[in-house]
Amino acid sequence: MAASPTGISAPPTLAGYNLTGASASEVAVRFRELKTLRLPADGSTREQLAYLGEGLPIRTRKRTFTLRYAHLRSVYDLVEEILAETGPHTLCLWRFEHLAYAGDGARTEFTLPWQPAIHSLTPPNGQPESRYQPAVKLDIGGTELTYTEKTEAEFDAGTPGAGEVWFDTETPRLAVATAPAAGETLHVRLVPLFSVVEAPENEKRLASVLREPRDLVLVEV
Repeated sequence: MAASPTGISAPPTLAGYNLTGASASEVAVRFRELKTLRLPADGSTREQLAYLGEGLPIRTRKRTFTLRYAHLRSVYDLVEEILAETGPHTLCLWRFEHLAYAGDGARTEFTLPWQPAIHSLTPPNGQPESRYQPAVKLDIGGTELTYTEKTEAEFDAGTPGAGEVWFDTETPRLAVATAPAAGETLHVRLVPLFSVVEAPENEKRLASVLREPRDLVLVEV
């Protein structure tokens, strides 16, 4: 894969609106790993990472996003208008996330937890779409496959050619020409379009009549 872009100061995009004045790099992101419990014969409890099934990422993590209201002063009314409407809302930070899928020698189609942002959003600040294009390869150090966008109808009707990876622009999924063998791992890098709602514990009381709430907290759903 080509190196991820660095040094980019893009604003976060909430519900399709760029939050101008804020920077995605100022958004604090916390992860929570989904886990399951195992009950050994001795009656104790053991945690293990939750693998949700074939065709899904090996690891599943949900995120909490925290934005300082001090960074949203110029778009405060816009943010409140968005949150006043029924959610979930889309959120893009214009950062890459990495996924891994276990091969089984038969499966060529894999489900994504999110749609790539470039399928529905225009990158901010005049940045080229190619900068945020998804990348897929087989195993660490493998050769990057050729990225190809397909509509849902085209995706269902066809098959990727050798060295290609197809992304469905309407449904979060991808397909490769050859199924990764058991023991091989398909690696995916993309800029996701998260689905979020306002956290129920958001502090809405003003610290004083002259100050806004400190943080806006959004949780992935």
